[in-house]
Order: sequence, then structure tokens, then C-alpha cells
Amino acid sequence: MYIAEIAPAKWRGRLVGFFQFNVVFGILLAYLSNYLVGLLQFGDYEWRWKLGIAAVPAVFFFLTLFGIPRSPRWLVKEEEAGGSKRSAAPNRRREF
Repeated sequence: MYIAEIAPAKWRGRLVGFFQFNVVFGILLAYLSNYLVGLLQFGDYEWRWKLGIAAVPAVFFFLTLFGIPRSPRWLVKEEEAGGSKRSAAPNRRREF
């Protein structure tokens, strides 16, 4: 939803589709990493390795969330309509 809110109309479908592709690709990488860890035969500790490897990109994603701007919808919800216009305006002028 965030991508659809801030993306220019010209690129909106492409960016939302690319996001969905990345989600599916991430799931594929998770399966692949679990398969490779399974081949290493860690025994009783195997599930911990699988969980830990999957947690690394999740932690990275969580930390990068603090760097993204707030969405115009959230700003309007918080009754900062002026802030919403400021947040959305640069995206309309920017050409990718």
C-alpha cells in the first residue's frame, strides 16, 4: 500500500509488481537457504540455523524502515494535512 501511495502514477503498477516479485523471490531464497542448511546436517541445532539465517534480512528490513518517509495517508490520519501535501508534492514532480 505504501508504494502505491507515494509512487507517481506512471510507475505505480511497475513498482507494486516489482515489490510483489521481491516478496516471492525472498520466499524462494528462504527455501533455498533452508535446503542448504539441511544439507550441512547440523543435527539438533539445524532449526536454530534456519531461523537465524531467515532473521538476518528481517532485521535489516526492520532497521531500514526508520529511514522511509511517512505516507501521505498516515499524515492525513494524524491531522497533519499540510504535512501530507509536503510529503506527496516532491513525488509528483520527480521523474524517474
